[in-house]
Amino acid sequence: MSALVTIALGANLPRGTDSPRDTLALAMAEMSSPESPLIGPRFSRIYRSTPVRAEGPSFANAVAVGRCNLAPLALLTWLHNIEVAFDRIRTKSSGPLVPSAARTLDLDLVDVEGIAMNTMHLTLPHPRAGQRAFVMVPWAEIDPDRLVTLLPGVQQSVSAWAAACPVDPALSPWEIAVA
Repeated sequence: MSALVTIALGANLPRGTDSPRDTLALAMAEMSSPESPLIGPRFSRIYRSTPVRAEGPSFANAVAVGRCNLAPLALLTWLHNIEVAFDRIRTKSSGPLVPSAARTLDLDLVDVEGIAMNTMHLTLPHPRAGQRAFVMVPWAEIDPDRLVTLLPGVQQSVSAWAAACPVDPALSPWEIAVA
């Protein structure tokens, strides 16, 4: 049985001659390909945002929503394989306050309908999604009325979560929706 999944896309380093915005567009195409486990993915516009706990220049961000038959950890593995194909190099941080490294592509599994889990490799829903305008604003663009529980005992619409996020004055659409 398929579940509705939400994936956050981000990039702030160029990949060869591709800008971070171009990289997101290419990743969206990969996520829409016939080989993709995502069924009927929809994508927000690409947004520009200020790095949060990350090094480097501004980010390009977007959100994808679609259905998937894979278990969450299998879907995460598929997303990590896409990151590797886009030259993502993962580094270990030495603590929660240490900035994350700049990256060519970051694909975060934010929510899988009806699943809450906390393992060494994956926490669902994403523990900080509801506090990040660069996730919630694009998500609200394509799925505003969906009810989600991003904090224990707190269920509200994606648009309500987006409205409650700290404001990022740099957050703005980069272009019209890609797909």
